[in-house]
Amino acid sequence: MKIGAMSDTHGDARAMEEAFAALVAEGAGIVVHAGDIGRAGLALFGRLAERAGAKAYAALGNCDWMLEAEVAYGLAPKNVAVGWTVAFEADGKRCAVCHGHDFRRLAALAAACEIIFTGHTHAAGEGRLEGARLLSCGSAAQPRDGRRCCGLYDTATGAWRILPLGS
Repeated sequence: MKIGAMSDTHGDARAMEEAFAALVAEGAGIVVHAGDIGRAGLALFGRLAERAGAKAYAALGNCDWMLEAEVAYGLAPKNVAVGWTVAFEADGKRCAVCHGHDFRRLAALAAACEIIFTGHTHAAGEGRLEGARLLSCGSAAQPRDGRRCCGLYDTATGAWRILPLGS
């Protein structure tokens, strides 16, 4: 199974649509958003997931405080699991998505998960925390290194690939 990951779109509809299309074209059956999605972005993420028939998980980021009430009152898209952290299983692997700005949340996930998709840094990369593999997909909208991108993880091979997006 392939898991697509994007982050830090900050409500940029064009960037989210481009990243979602790239991930689905690569075979992603699950798509995660690792935070800083924006109010309009969360609704769009839900519509894109529904259209693609993909499972969708979204973490709230440090710029998503306004969405906390919508999530608490059940106003978020019903087809997207949303929270400050969201854990899920894919092909027997314990996975989670977390923005990464709150180290306590990240550390708690690392104790329980194998794969954690993160954002916040606006830079693509990978690392380890405890026994967990941290996969940062960069930013589809506002990259710090000038390269807009998203990421694709293959549960069968463990391969993590960064997909460049247009300019």
